Amino acid sequence: EQIINLPEPWYLGYWDISESGVYFYDIAASPRPAIKYYDFKTRRVTTVLEPEGQANIWSSGISVSRDGRTLLYEMVHATSTLMVADEIH
Repeated sequence: EQIINLPEPWYLGYWDISESGVYFYDIAASPRPAIKYYDFKTRRVTTVLEPEGQANIWSSGISVSRDGRTLLYEMVHATSTLMVADEIH
């Protein structure tokens, strides 16, 4: 069963699965791209955060902990930065 029609082909590394859902980068989100979460139980998509910077195409851009409480993501900034979102639920 297809649950989302994302990510764009060049953002293949911008999704990951936790015990309860799928985290993914939505390049087409408005007003700006966002990291979103699809909940397996409710079958709903919610916005987790709207990161600053731009996604680095063709990279492994998102990793989430098994329990879904910690998300590591990669964005391109004027300077190199590694971002961690903790306690995201």
